[in-house]
Amino acid sequence: MNVKNVIYQKVFSLGNYENEKIGIEIEVSENENPIDALFEAKKYVEKAHLFNKRYFEYERAKSIVKDDENYTGKQRKQAEEFISDFEFSFNEFISKANSLKTLPNPSVEMF
Repeated sequence: MNVKNVIYQKVFSLGNYENEKIGIEIEVSENENPIDALFEAKKYVEKAHLFNKRYFEYERAKSIVKDDENYTGKQRKQAEEFISDFEFSFNEFISKANSLKTLPNPSVEMF
Protein backbone atom coordinates (compact mmCIF):
# COMPACT_ATOMS: atom_id res chain seq x y z
CA MET A 1 0.00 0.00 0.00
CA ASN A 2 1.31 3.43 -0.96
CA VAL A 3 0.16 6.23 1.37
CA LYS A 4 0.50 9.74 -0.05
CA ASN A 5 -1.34 11.85 2.53
CA VAL A 6 -2.38 11.51 6.15
CA ILE A 7 -5.38 13.46 7.41
CA TYR A 8 -6.18 13.84 11.09
CA GLN A 9 -9.19 15.70 12.47
CA LYS A 10 -10.67 15.98 15.93
CA VAL A 11 -13.73 17.71 17.33
CA PHE A 12 -13.19 19.35 20.72
CA SER A 13 -16.06 20.28 23.04
CA LEU A 14 -15.84 23.90 24.15
CA GLY A 15 -18.80 23.69 26.52
CA ASN A 16 -22.18 25.39 26.13
CA TYR A 17 -22.96 23.07 23.21
CA GLU A 18 -20.12 24.52 21.14
CA ASN A 19 -17.47 22.51 19.32
CA GLU A 20 -14.20 23.24 17.58
CA LYS A 21 -13.03 21.04 14.74
CA ILE A 22 -9.30 21.12 14.04
CA GLY A 23 -7.56 19.09 11.38
CA ILE A 24 -4.39 18.82 9.39
CA GLU A 25 -3.32 17.06 6.22
CA ILE A 26 0.28 15.92 5.90
CA GLU A 27 1.93 14.78 2.69
CA VAL A 28 3.95 11.61 3.29
CA SER A 29 7.21 11.19 1.38
CA GLU A 30 8.24 7.80 0.01
CA ASN A 31 10.74 7.06 2.77
CA GLU A 32 8.52 8.33 5.61
CA ASN A 33 6.44 6.03 7.79
CA PRO A 34 2.73 7.00 7.54
CA ILE A 35 2.15 5.93 11.16
CA ASP A 36 4.80 8.43 12.30
CA ALA A 37 3.13 11.11 10.17
CA LEU A 38 -0.24 10.28 11.76
CA PHE A 39 1.17 10.65 15.28
CA GLU A 40 2.77 13.98 14.32
CA ALA A 41 -0.56 15.16 12.89
CA LYS A 42 -2.35 14.18 16.10
CA LYS A 43 0.27 15.95 18.21
CA TYR A 44 -0.09 19.12 16.10
CA VAL A 45 -3.90 19.11 16.33
CA GLU A 46 -3.83 18.66 20.11
CA LYS A 47 -1.29 21.48 20.46
CA ALA A 48 -3.36 23.76 18.22
CA HIS A 49 -6.41 23.17 20.41
CA LEU A 50 -4.45 23.90 23.57
CA PHE A 51 -3.09 27.07 21.98
CA ASN A 52 -6.60 28.24 21.05
CA LYS A 53 -7.82 27.46 24.55
CA ARG A 54 -5.02 29.39 26.28
CA TYR A 55 -4.45 32.26 23.82
CA PHE A 56 -6.96 34.59 25.47
CA GLU A 57 -5.34 33.92 28.86
CA TYR A 58 -2.05 34.93 27.22
CA GLU A 59 -3.53 38.22 25.97
CA ARG A 60 -4.98 38.90 29.43
CA ALA A 61 -1.61 38.20 31.07
CA LYS A 62 0.05 40.69 28.70
CA SER A 63 -2.43 43.37 29.76
CA ILE A 64 -1.82 42.60 33.46
CA VAL A 65 1.94 43.06 33.02
CA LYS A 66 1.41 46.46 31.43
CA ASP A 67 -1.01 47.68 34.14
CA ASP A 68 1.07 48.29 37.27
CA GLU A 69 -1.60 50.48 38.88
CA ASN A 70 -4.36 47.87 39.14
CA TYR A 71 -2.39 44.67 39.81
CA THR A 72 -0.01 43.69 42.58
CA GLY A 73 3.60 42.79 41.98
CA LYS A 74 2.76 39.14 42.65
CA GLN A 75 -0.03 39.16 40.05
CA ARG A 76 2.24 40.78 37.49
CA LYS A 77 5.02 38.28 38.23
CA GLN A 78 2.60 35.37 37.77
CA ALA A 79 1.45 36.91 34.51
CA GLU A 80 5.07 37.28 33.33
CA GLU A 81 5.74 33.60 34.15
CA PHE A 82 2.61 32.56 32.26
CA ILE A 83 3.67 34.64 29.25
CA SER A 84 7.16 33.14 29.28
CA ASP A 85 5.86 29.56 29.47
CA PHE A 86 3.23 30.19 26.82
CA GLU A 87 5.68 31.80 24.39
CA PHE A 88 8.14 28.95 24.87
CA SER A 89 5.47 26.30 24.26
CA PHE A 90 3.62 27.96 21.39
CA ASN A 91 6.21 30.06 19.55
CA GLU A 92 5.20 28.90 16.05
CA PHE A 93 1.50 29.41 16.78
CA ILE A 94 2.04 32.90 18.20
CA SER A 95 3.85 34.08 15.06
CA LYS A 96 0.97 32.76 12.94
CA ALA A 97 -1.68 34.32 15.23
CA ASN A 98 0.12 37.67 15.13
CA SER A 99 0.02 37.64 11.33
CA LEU A 100 -3.78 37.30 11.44
CA LYS A 101 -5.99 40.23 12.34
CA THR A 102 -8.16 37.99 14.53
CA LEU A 103 -8.12 34.34 15.50
CA PRO A 104 -10.50 32.15 13.53
CA ASN A 105 -13.89 31.66 15.12
CA PRO A 106 -13.79 28.34 17.05
CA SER A 107 -17.14 27.34 15.54
CA VAL A 108 -15.63 27.55 12.04
CA GLU A 109 -13.93 24.44 10.74
CA MET A 110 -10.16 24.95 10.90
CA PHE A 111 -8.75 22.66 8.25
